[in-house]
Amino acid sequence: MSSTTTSKYDNLFASTDLDDDDIKQESSFLSEHDRGAKGSPDLAKNYARATKGTNTKFITLRSLKSNNITTETEEDGVIDTADISIVFQQCGLATKQFKEICTEFDYGKMVEIPEYADPSKPATNGRWSNKTINLLENPTSVSLEHVKAYTSDLIRRTKADSTARQTQFWSLKALRDSVSGDLKTLVDDKFDVLPIDEQGGSVYLKLLFDIVYNMTEPVIRALHKWIKNFRRNGIKLVIDENVLIFVTTCKNICKRLDEIGQLPLDAVTDILEGLIKCSHSEFSDTFAHYRTLAGQSLLTVPSFKNKTVYEKVMIYLEQAQDLYIVYTVNGTWKFKFKSYYTGEIRDLICFNCGKKGHGVRDCKEPHDQARIEKNLAEFREKKQSQGNYRNKGSGGQAGGGYQRKTFTKTTGGEKINNVTDKSPTNNKSKKKGKKAGKLGEASPKDPTPVIGVTQLGDYMQKMVTLSSDPNLAATAQIIADLCQGKV
Repeated sequence: MSSTTTSKYDNLFASTDLDDDDIKQESSFLSEHDRGAKGSPDLAKNYARATKGTNTKFITLRSLKSNNITTETEEDGVIDTADISIVFQQCGLATKQFKEICTEFDYGKMVEIPEYADPSKPATNGRWSNKTINLLENPTSVSLEHVKAYTSDLIRRTKADSTARQTQFWSLKALRDSVSGDLKTLVDDKFDVLPIDEQGGSVYLKLLFDIVYNMTEPVIRALHKWIKNFRRNGIKLVIDENVLIFVTTCKNICKRLDEIGQLPLDAVTDILEGLIKCSHSEFSDTFAHYRTLAGQSLLTVPSFKNKTVYEKVMIYLEQAQDLYIVYTVNGTWKFKFKSYYTGEIRDLICFNCGKKGHGVRDCKEPHDQARIEKNLAEFREKKQSQGNYRNKGSGGQAGGGYQRKTFTKTTGGEKINNVTDKSPTNNKSKKKGKKAGKLGEASPKDPTPVIGVTQLGDYMQKMVTLSSDPNLAATAQIIADLCQGKV
């Protein structure tokens, strides 16, 4: 005779599962169904909260022109890598913050664009499929016309007081509050001439990304150069060696290049070499070990070998982020920023509050975007007027007073023996190489790192527990088992 045992948890569960949409709504701070009735005080209060923009604003290159979507420097085929990296860094942060807004206030129907099932059918009967494309994650995977059609159906063909139509309008207000002045003008010029049923948040976001990530040849060349510069300079020349800032920028750059098939094959090696150049010895050693393993073909196991260039870069970036968080929490990551040009500690000045010792991202004062942009413009103008070692040109112009052919100072003075476009760090390393011995000989002060099998196995076992990426953890476990003789 069977007996039934009851539990206090029996009444906690339902007999049917929630679908994905229901779960997403439950995870929102303010579900679209809880915004309030039309004309109610709750609706007005929730509208004010849900339409605030991001703290970090979407920006574009400073000289961007609304008529041809190119910059003055881009017309000459040259874009400053520092400027383009600022754009990708800040837009990456703004995208991350806007994604949080979408989750908090249930803007899923604005971000998730459904694919066509049959464009010839009506919206009420079979036009749109259940498969969607996330506009924040993959903005180039869907056309502007496709987004316009979906937005038009939501605005014109949904029922009265539809929360889907409301989401388009609320998200539009939040987006417009998340864009800098120059970029807002560019987007508005294209957005405001559209039919009223296409003027929703989805279309505005698509237009914004099309302008910000307009991947012309000069932009692509500048991004390729940025990756190579990181290989040469490494984390050491990132402000405070802040890995999170670098990872945000690098992820955004690599993703946009990968979307158009322009991510270089050697980007994996370039990023790995740059991560090794870090003041934190354990962090640096981790990626030095990976370089050694790559050279010994130990990272050719299927879980790593079969991945794309972009996926491999993401593995290294996720690992770098995880390690940075661990070392920051345990208090061992404490570095000051050194100037790329002088090697001296530089006093950071916040473009928001004007105080020293921190940047805009870490400023606790309310962000004044107009003041930030004004101070940034003044800083760039001052930097351009002063010139620097990277500037090119004839004497007396922006080339720092040197002629590249004669290597002679034009304002009177001593002859210059050597002028290169390399950083001072690289020049020093070359001088040290000369002291080491004949050409091709390794420096006795900088021997090739050698690790024992036991040490490697212990280290990989440690990586299994540290890594948040399951594929990377699996790879580390395989290597650890090999080193420990378990395979």
